[in-house]
Amino acid sequence: MAENATDLSIRLCLASGRSHGFQAGDAEGAKRLLQALDPERVFDRDILVVAGHHEEAAFRASEIRRIEVRAATLPKWPFGPMIERAELIDIDEFDQLRRARADLDREDNRIRADSGYDGLLELEDSTGERSHLMVHGQSIAPVLRAGVLGRLLEASFLHARGTGVATVFNPSHIAGARLFPGLPELPVDALQAERLEDS
Repeated sequence: MAENATDLSIRLCLASGRSHGFQAGDAEGAKRLLQALDPERVFDRDILVVAGHHEEAAFRASEIRRIEVRAATLPKWPFGPMIERAELIDIDEFDQLRRARADLDREDNRIRADSGYDGLLELEDSTGERSHLMVHGQSIAPVLRAGVLGRLLEASFLHARGTGVATVFNPSHIAGARLFPGLPELPVDALQAERLEDS
């Protein structure tokens, strides 16, 4: 938890592309702020009000793409369904890891259904901005038929951490997602095709 006014700040990233930053005023305010930003509940409300001694601001929760929380000690929030750990990484590291996995034997480059998995997840939000995550999760056998990404996009929350930052994604603003490596079997309702290129 934050201990002083310089320890915790948040940035609300909106669907318009603009963002708004705020600083916790004191340790008690930081504690309440982190409780209010719990990923499992923060987007359940209609309006998110942020108030300080000099200003009050209100935002439609449905218009917030993500919330970035910066602090010396990050909260221990859950990451999301089927995910035990999610780490934010930059695009260069993501591409390097993805290319390395693509060079593996095709049979070895699949998520095993009966064990935990490590994978790379790319999220694209409603503005086209992409976030890159390295994820570790539990056995996916129970959800193979429905598809892992389908479950993630239907989730009520998703959260990831980087160095000194925790990002809470609003699932209603995640326009698409890609998971590497692929699954051992395709979801039954998936359109079966291989990617050509992005535009």
